Amino acid sequence: MARKQPSLREIQVAGATIATWEWEGEGTPILLVHATGLHGRCWDRVAAALPDRQVLAVDVRGHGRSSCPPPPYRWSHLAQDLSEVVERLGLEQVVGVGHSMGGHLVTRVAAGTPVSL
Repeated sequence: MARKQPSLREIQVAGATIATWEWEGEGTPILLVHATGLHGRCWDRVAAALPDRQVLAVDVRGHGRSSCPPPPYRWSHLAQDLSEVVERLGLEQVVGVGHSMGGHLVTRVAAGTPVSL
């Protein structure tokens, strides 16, 4: 049986609207963050492979359906956006998965350490 399409939630952060896609499910949520130049829906096949799990995928600022405020898009700002998304969604326990830039952002949020790049 095919998984239902995700719902779209738009979350306001400092200076941007971040599109967040959610597939309903159980257990510890899985948060997926894409690489530069992609968007959250690039994770559709991964979400489909996890049919019973709650899966969330974000469109990082300037990507997908998230807003595109004027650059620059420093990774420190993108990490802050992601941190605010996690907070607003009330995700206290979450498995973070990222590809390239997304991996860096997930790691920064998990570490809770602001690093200027």
